[in-house]
Amino acid sequence: MISNRVLLCAMLVLVGCDKTKQKPTAELTGCDRYAQMEVLCGSTKGEGVRDVAHEYCEKAQKDPKDVLNKMIALEAKCAQTTTECAPYAACIEKTKKATSPFDP
Repeated sequence: MISNRVLLCAMLVLVGCDKTKQKPTAELTGCDRYAQMEVLCGSTKGEGVRDVAHEYCEKAQKDPKDVLNKMIALEAKCAQTTTECAPYAACIEKTKKATSPFDP
């Protein structure tokens, strides 16, 4: 019979392997990194966040004239600068103030 301690240790190992909340590494670039930063730091939680963020990022690269796409492209640039949530959020806020595509 498996003891409770063994089960607990196995669960901790599995939780440690959850890739959805791991920080981006240098190998992740472009939309992959943006999607991972949104999973890690974004306000939207749940399944599918990575796929949706990645899809929007790719769309933003293909059609940079759209206002929403411009904003996503700016956020994707911020994602390339850090692996931490606080600097990522600060970069987004600073960039929005300086170059908001919503200004006429």
